[in-house]
Amino acid sequence: MFGLYRFILSLLVALSHDGLIFRGFNPGQWAVVCFYVLSGLLMERQFHKLVVRGGTFAFYVDRFLRVFPLYIVVVLLCAMTTPVHWNDLPANIALLPLNYALFNKISIFVGPAWSLSCEF
Repeated sequence: MFGLYRFILSLLVALSHDGLIFRGFNPGQWAVVCFYVLSGLLMERQFHKLVVRGGTFAFYVDRFLRVFPLYIVVVLLCAMTTPVHWNDLPANIALLPLNYALFNKISIFVGPAWSLSCEF
């Protein structure tokens, strides 16, 4: 349903990373904001669909099982293939401390994980 919209937003983000700025306007920043709005809309729909079946707990279990197992695999693969501080592994697995990586000097193993942490 939102495929074309998401494609256009991802294209704007990619062009932004390539340095596209139009009259001082960075389209990638706005595209990321639109992604967050779309994510909120889809999460709300999923929440209402799962709450009817199994309550709020069912929603959180569903989210956890959709995101966390794959995230753990990617974190471990990144940790094994790049020079990282293994002391930072628990923080990367816990996800939430990544919101404060600039302040607590945690090295982020998976670059885009900050967005998962922010949504969490």
